[in-house]
Amino acid sequence: MKIHIFPILLSLSLLTACSTHSPDTVQQLNALTVPVIAPDTAPAQAGTAMLLSLHQQNKQKISALTTNLKQTYLQRSNRKDIFDTHSETARVYAALTKLEQFGYLNDNYLTEKNVQGLQEISKTLQSVS
Repeated sequence: MKIHIFPILLSLSLLTACSTHSPDTVQQLNALTVPVIAPDTAPAQAGTAMLLSLHQQNKQKISALTTNLKQTYLQRSNRKDIFDTHSETARVYAALTKLEQFGYLNDNYLTEKNVQGLQEISKTLQSVS
């Protein structure tokens, strides 16, 4: 029985190449900078409804992105991939960590009544598909 090496090597290289690319959403999230905006000394006269609306929109976007990443990329992952910095799983966990940071800041900006911070989070998250 004769084994052809070329098709095997070709298929392995294609599988390796496909597994090393992060999905677009993960790359976009990992490239984002979490916007830290100091509250104004004289807070803007934004209504509570506006603050709550911005906070809720941000919270929903963060939740949707988190759910999407978990369902799409972590169903078939294993523990050792989490610690392999070159794996897609590690990059997805880094993106999830960044989303968690956005969530904490979103809650903090609501508490501080920091409209500018909430708007900046909204603008930043809208850039992610």
